Formats: sequence, C-alpha cells, structure tokens
Amino acid sequence: MNNILKFWSLASLAFLIPSAIAGEVQFEGSLRKMHHGNYEGKVDLHALGNKANLTAVGPLEELQGEFTAYKSQIYATHVINGQLESTNNLTGLKASFLVWTYAEKWTKPTPIQFDADNLETIESKIEAAATRKGISTDKPFSFALKGTVDELQYHVLSPLPVGSGEKNHKAGAFVETLQNAEVILVGFYSKHHAGVFTHKGARIHLHVLNRVHTGHVDALKLNKQMEIEFSYN
Repeated sequence: MNNILKFWSLASLAFLIPSAIAGEVQFEGSLRKMHHGNYEGKVDLHALGNKANLTAVGPLEELQGEFTAYKSQIYATHVINGQLESTNNLTGLKASFLVWTYAEKWTKPTPIQFDADNLETIESKIEAAATRKGISTDKPFSFALKGTVDELQYHVLSPLPVGSGEKNHKAGAFVETLQNAEVILVGFYSKHHAGVFTHKGARIHLHVLNRVHTGHVDALKLNKQMEIEFSYN
C-alpha cells in the first residue's frame, strides 16, 4: 500500500511540474538526420508559436525554407520562383529540427567590439561575453546581436529538383551576401550539441533577420561594435 501511495504522490507531483522551465533551451530533431537525407517535419511550429516569448531557429520541413523567432516576432522565409517570400502565419508549418526557448528574461543589451573575419572568432567573442555576464557556457543559451555587419552570407533552403538524386541539402538553396547591412542575428550556443543543432566543430547556430526575411548564416565578417544580449532563467 505504501508503495502505491508513493507512486501516486510522485505521479501527481510530476503532473504539476511544467515540462520545461521558462528560459530553458529545448530542441527536437537533429542536423545530423538532415545530413542523412531526412527532411521530414519534427516540430509543429504553429503550436510553439502560439506561446509567448518564443525565440527559435531551424529549417522548415522538406527544405521549404528557414524559420526564426525572436521574442515572439515570427519569420518563416521561403524561396518562390527564385525570390524570397516571408510570412508570420505558421499554420501547417513544421521544422525538420528546431532549437528554442521561451525566455522571459534577457540581459540588458551591451556593446561588444568585433574584429573578426570568421565565425570561429565570433563564437569565441560571444562565449567570453556570456561569461562576463554570468551566463554558464556549460549549458546551451540563446543570444542576439544587433548592429551593422561588414559582410554576411546566408542561405534559405529550397526543395531539391524531383528525381535529381542530389544529396547535398543546400544544393537548391537561395544564397545572398549582405554588405554594410543593419541586421539582427539570433543564435543558440552550445559546446555539447554538434550534429544536433550546431555543425560539427561549431558552437553556435546563427540566423539573420534582414528586414522581413530570415536565413541561416554561413559566413560573417564583423569589424564593428554591435550590441549583444543573452536570455537567462
């Protein structure tokens, strides 16, 4: 009888505990599976987008584009006839993989000076800035950079031609290079999730918000001061 009572007490307690703490980084699906040709939708974006304080990055299912959320501002960008089109209507949209947080709290934006022509150097600067802010770099966290970039290359995924046999998921992507452009960069940092939501050897997954469109950042040069903020719980 005591064991039964203990079981029901624990079950009741588990029911009361939310599935994730506000501000905690969550993820579903993986970059690794995409690299092996699995592009199916794993995350219902409409369900996630209906909740407040969403910040997220990831590719849309079946190489249909890119998705970014920043403090509940929603951007889903597709390639239509060679041009970018974006929407904040998430009805029916899914992501192949996604990393996200419902962070209510963000640090005050603070200046950060860059002198970098590659993402690896930028990662190190972000890591150091997080440490100064008291953000643990042993756990995943989200961040945002605001300001003008010297040069930034990004892509938006687009479906591969039917029957092409192409195995590179970026083969049909729209690619654009921005120069001296004012942007918001939304990213997630982790030292422990390569192949899940960061590329092999990388510590950040970074998307760009350029006016009304979003895309995945492939290359970045920064020789200017920007502002950085971090989510926390």
